[in-house]
Formats: sequence, C-alpha cells, structure tokens
Amino acid sequence: MAYLGCWDGLHLLRQRGGGKSVSHFGILVAARWIGDEFVDRWGPMVVHQAPPGIRMTRFEEGAWEVVGRITDERSATLRMLEAARDPNYNLFGNNCEHFANYVARGRRESPQLQIAVLAIVLVGLVAWASD
Repeated sequence: MAYLGCWDGLHLLRQRGGGKSVSHFGILVAARWIGDEFVDRWGPMVVHQAPPGIRMTRFEEGAWEVVGRITDERSATLRMLEAARDPNYNLFGNNCEHFANYVARGRRESPQLQIAVLAIVLVGLVAWASD
C-alpha cells in the first residue's frame, strides 16, 4: 500500500472541525511493527478520544493533517496503552487533545481548552468591569 513509504510509525494528527472552530486530534498508527507488536492488519488506523471513549477508525488521507512524527514509538505505545485504562471522555481533563498530546509528548494538555477558558474569563471580566 502506498501509505507505508510515507506514513510508517506513529504520528500526531489534527482534523479541522467541519464548521467548528476547534480541531480534533488523534494518533496515526501506520507501521507494520511498533516495538514487537504487529499493528497493520487493517491498514493505517487513527486512535482518538471522542465521547464516550477511545476509538479506532481507519485513516483517510485528506481527512487528517499530520502535525508531527512521534520518534519515541515505544514510550508512546506504552502511554497509549496506559491511557486506554481510563478511556472515558472528559472535556476538561481527558479530551481528544489531552489524549493525543499525552501519547505523542507525554504531557496531558489542551491548548485549545486553555484559550477557550481564558477567553471566557476575559469576557466575564469585561462584562463585570462595564457594570
């Protein structure tokens, strides 16, 4: 398959929300082998966090943007397995961006959520100050 030459390994992905102002994040699993595990039985897959929990869907070129390659595949695979132990979606602590950044970088963070909360606080402060 053509993707194998370009998409081997693990990659952090972003998907622009159709009509939404936020992006969806996931992990592309597109290698025949990650560590000692065979993961390419059904072609490249996207592992992502969406209500109610972690999902695996087929990778569709054009639907996702590759943000970056994950170089430490063994650690990322272990973090993905660890995250699967608590698969429940939570907007403020376990959303798609928290999940993908944790797997890719080892940090549960959601810059989109931080910006949204900051914007809400600023709007509240402006409203309060204008009273």
